[in-house]
Amino acid sequence: MKIEGEFTIYTAAFWKEQLLKEVATAPAIDLDLSAVNEFDSAGLQLLMLARRESDALGKVMNLRAPSRCVVDALHLCRLTEHFTIFPTVACQPGEPA
Repeated sequence: MKIEGEFTIYTAAFWKEQLLKEVATAPAIDLDLSAVNEFDSAGLQLLMLARRESDALGKVMNLRAPSRCVVDALHLCRLTEHFTIFPTVACQPGEPA
């Protein structure tokens, strides 16, 4: 699933619906965050929600090619260890960032 543009309080309702659909239907959750150009605490909360729901369903969730603003927020909040992060969209399991 590709998330583009703002991943903020202004788009949270839209992305929450999309993320929960993805978690419910996909066998594994791969979030392409390369095109996120704004990211705030609402986006962070949605990533944590998707992670929690994925875990509850026994599904793997990966963050792929997160943009600089996403990486900065994850580092600032010391949450990088809570996610499997791949440096590119195309990398395979076993090649984390």
